[in-house]
Amino acid sequence: MGGQGPQRLAGDLALDESKQKMAPIARPSLCSRAMLRSEFFRRVIFAAMLSSGFAEAQQIVMSQVPDRRVYSDASKQAAFRSASKFPDWINYADCASNVLLHFQLAVTSIPTNGSLQVWAGTDDCSKNESRTGETTRTCWPVSGALASTQNVSVDVQSQHLVSPLGKTAAEKPKAFADLPAVPSAATCTSSSSGATALSLWFMFTDGSNNVLGTPLKWGTSVDVVGPTAPTTVSPTAGDGAVNLAWAVGDAVSDVSEYVLYCLAQTTADAAVSGDASADAASDAGTTTADADSSTEAVDSSTEAVDSSTEAIDSSTEDAGVADAGATSSSTCVAPWAPEPASPLSAEFATSIARYECGRVGGASRSSRVSGLSYGTAVAVAVAAVDQVDNMGGIRAGGCATPVRTVTFWDRYEDGGGDAGGCSFGSPGVPGQSFAVLALVGLAAALRLRRKGR
Repeated sequence: MGGQGPQRLAGDLALDESKQKMAPIARPSLCSRAMLRSEFFRRVIFAAMLSSGFAEAQQIVMSQVPDRRVYSDASKQAAFRSASKFPDWINYADCASNVLLHFQLAVTSIPTNGSLQVWAGTDDCSKNESRTGETTRTCWPVSGALASTQNVSVDVQSQHLVSPLGKTAAEKPKAFADLPAVPSAATCTSSSSGATALSLWFMFTDGSNNVLGTPLKWGTSVDVVGPTAPTTVSPTAGDGAVNLAWAVGDAVSDVSEYVLYCLAQTTADAAVSGDASADAASDAGTTTADADSSTEAVDSSTEAVDSSTEAIDSSTEDAGVADAGATSSSTCVAPWAPEPASPLSAEFATSIARYECGRVGGASRSSRVSGLSYGTAVAVAVAAVDQVDNMGGIRAGGCATPVRTVTFWDRYEDGGGDAGGCSFGSPGVPGQSFAVLALVGLAAALRLRRKGR
């Protein structure tokens, strides 16, 4: 008895304290100490507290990874970008086509006096003032009231996440019905060139907009503005190629890569010819008469060798120089001339995709497009792309005409020279070079011998 005294006293004090906290329930004479201790009575009290809104214990979880659906047919999945392109973000193309974000939720302990809603915002949407305040509202509903079941499917329109971003607190939608009912790419605009962090909040609310239980939060970002186009694009002709160089402004910071576009000027809508192995004899430039006589001269007469030497000298000066000069013109036929507005629409970007002729990293300022046809002018352009595949403006660069670069050895062989048959060489040095040197040496020796007579 004595050993149980302190424990019993503590229990009585705790019970007395419970009686004070639960005075409206414990005061009736029928509520004896035994009743309060009974399991059944405690459950009745707990149920009363739940029905009064004092506590909620439901939980909302995603039963699968969110996927993307086609707006016009929600049964079809839309493509995700690669992992390096932030596939969970909303870019301009997503917004313009109004891609649906599809969520599958599992709900337990559903409250009897609440409805499941989905809100989006840049702040904590579980706060009442973030959803209802006239001057503090940073969140807006992106779904109507959903069925309170254990398995819930939710489709959120991309345009419903983008269109309210630039609005003031008073302008933000108060109800789901205030959002645009008809999709329009015109809503896919932003004054910010970077990404805006955004969260979706899945939660139960009562009739007074109070949140019941713990909401589920899912984060994403919206970036619908592509980077600025290069300020200038300068093409120059190369050997079966076009060399491109471009300049950019100081404010360019979010460029992931540059896309190069080429259009051969054979017809207005022709694709670039990639046939670098075509016979280019007619485009190679003229072969001098001296080159023809030089081969015979080495075998027959001193006078011919002299003329061969002169041909060699002049050819050596021209070695590595294109037969035809590089041409560049701004009067080119291309779908990007005149340049369209920035950012490029999804339709325009798709229409010029077939003219893409290369991609380089965002730090690059030049590139070379090879495998082009000799003598055919090529219209070029460069566009900048950001980290989520937003294409900014496109900058046209006029035209350049690929040419064949002719060296001395090309001229010698075109003239009938066959010295390569007895050539020799050393590691890293072509044998043909020694044949040329031997020919020059022979011509010089014959000239000296003639002068010595």
